[in-house]
Amino acid sequence: MRAKRALRILSRSLWARYAAFRFIYLHVSQLALWLKARNPDTFSGFILHKMAFDRDLRLSMFADKVKAKEYVKDLAGGKYLIKNLLVTSSLRGYPHEDLPRSFVVKANHGCGALVLVWEGAKRGERLPTKLGRENWGSFSIHPDDLDWEALLNLSDLWITQNYYHRYGGRYPQWAYLNIDPRIIVEELVVTDLGTIPTDYKFTMFHGKCDYIAVISGGHGQDRLVNLLDPEWNDWTAESNYTNYPKNLTKPKHLGEMLELAETLSAGTDFIRVDLYETSDGVKFGELTNYPSAGNLGWATDQIDQALGRRYQLSFPPNNSSKP
Repeated sequence: MRAKRALRILSRSLWARYAAFRFIYLHVSQLALWLKARNPDTFSGFILHKMAFDRDLRLSMFADKVKAKEYVKDLAGGKYLIKNLLVTSSLRGYPHEDLPRSFVVKANHGCGALVLVWEGAKRGERLPTKLGRENWGSFSIHPDDLDWEALLNLSDLWITQNYYHRYGGRYPQWAYLNIDPRIIVEELVVTDLGTIPTDYKFTMFHGKCDYIAVISGGHGQDRLVNLLDPEWNDWTAESNYTNYPKNLTKPKHLGEMLELAETLSAGTDFIRVDLYETSDGVKFGELTNYPSAGNLGWATDQIDQALGRRYQLSFPPNNSSKP
């Protein structure tokens, strides 16, 4: 009895210390962000400024992958949406044999928590079974290599985490703070060739596209990035990217994607609109408030400063919300 009582006291003491540490850590991180973001003059600085000071409630809607789809449907129609097979707080109890052979599982309340189950995945890859904070990430798994129990455990881990602030030196990202965590199961969309579609990321300043980041080659270390202006002039060579395709083919739906990005970004000072070109036309990916949490490793100092100037110039005259 004494041992059990001592164990309970120790457990409560450790939890109290952890809670105190967490409270202090979060507030110190927020203070550090406020100090760093006070007077931005670069694009990365403006992203940090938005994280620190912009409390527009729409940011939470944009960041929530469930509500963002509703926003797109209201503004542009349902044809741009990838079909949801399931939206739930837990996959447990769901008859997974009802799912198609290929599908996508993702968390709605953060960036990068994704499992891509499809025939083109490398054979032998497995989902992690020993889980920790580092398992908030992207995985590509062949259907015959999918361990459903491992997927359940991974999605359960995602649900418990608040992407507002995760360890690893990043600053708090306010837009994620109050999102109701959900797991989304989507249809897998492919190109006319049956491959995973290229990801087109449109950086929008006051509803106009400044540049497009084109992500090809899949996820992780295999992915390739090109940077282009809206007229499809490639300026990747000016950045810190060194491995990228040359003479990238212009997508046949580029005009439609630009129009959709303008529609979705109307009334915002900045947002990134991610779209795909698929065998079923243009499809919506997500909206991003804080690209890379302001850590733009690809941008040279000159690019970061130039983007910062263009962002400032995009503000309407006498706009009081300008940082």
